Amino acid sequence: EEQRGRLYINDTIAMDFPICSGRVGGSETPKGRFRVTEKIREHRSNRYGVFMSKDGSRVVERGVSADDAPPEGAVFEGADMPYWMRFNGPIGMHVGKVRRDSDSHGCVRIPEEACSILFEKLEVGSRVIVK
Repeated sequence: EEQRGRLYINDTIAMDFPICSGRVGGSETPKGRFRVTEKIREHRSNRYGVFMSKDGSRVVERGVSADDAPPEGAVFEGADMPYWMRFNGPIGMHVGKVRRDSDSHGCVRIPEEACSILFEKLEVGSRVIVK
């Protein structure tokens, strides 16, 4: 509800930053205790993105799913998800637009400056708690 992320080091808040979690009503970010299971600095979504012209020169349609049928002559390109840190199946933390309300497809979007620091500080196996 607060749409805030916190990095704790030795039980002390080392960083406090805005986040954007999953939409209420079907795309909620799962609550619980998890572990970082994967880190990829330059990651692309395999589920959400855009349809691009086959030569990659222009966006044909935005806000699409990989399950959508592409217009003729277009191909799916996954959304950029820099500093990807997976923590629950297809759900992870990554750089993205941060709005005041929950608005993602389930992931936790974080401003780039904070996310780059988290990426450097967290290791595979680091604890993630979603409340």
